[in-house]
Amino acid sequence: MTLKKEKLLFSLFVTRPAWGMIPARIMFGTILFLHGLQRLLMIRADAGTFLGELPGAAAFVILLMFSIVELLGGALIIPGFLSRIVGFTVIIEMIFSIFTERIPVGFVGDVRLEMLLFSIAAMILFSGPGRFSVDRWIARKLLAKYPSKKWEHYVIAETPHCEHWYE
Repeated sequence: MTLKKEKLLFSLFVTRPAWGMIPARIMFGTILFLHGLQRLLMIRADAGTFLGELPGAAAFVILLMFSIVELLGGALIIPGFLSRIVGFTVIIEMIFSIFTERIPVGFVGDVRLEMLLFSIAAMILFSGPGRFSVDRWIARKLLAKYPSKKWEHYVIAETPHCEHWYE
C-alpha cells in the first residue's frame, strides 16, 4: 500500500481512545436518529422559511434527504462506524438547516438542538468516535495488516501521555 493511501485510510478510522466520547456518541446518535424519524414521519415545510417558499416537491426532497441523513447517521454513529463521514454530513445538514429553516423565522423552534447537533458532529469529526467503536476496531485491524509506528500511537494508546499523541 502506498504511503498516501495508508495515510488516507488510517485518517478515516483513527480515533483518540477517550472514554468521554462513548456516552456523547451514543446519545448524539440516539437524538439524531429520533430527530430524523420525527422529520420523516412529519415531512412538511414550515411556513415562512426558505423551504416553505420552494415548490412542494423540492421541499419534500430536501426534507427527505435531511431525514435519511439523520436516521442513517444516527444508526451509524451509535456503534461508531464511519463516524467522521457522518459528522461531516451532519455539519453540512445543520448549517443548511439553521440558515434556511431557523434564521428566516427569528431563531424559533429547535435552533438550540440544531446548534448542539452541529457542535457534537464537529467534535466527532475532529476527534473520532473514541473507545469501543467500530472505527477503532477497523483501525486496529488496518494497523495489524499495515504496521506503522506513527499510527500505532493513535490507535493503541491508552493514555493521553503517549509519546506522539499530538502529532
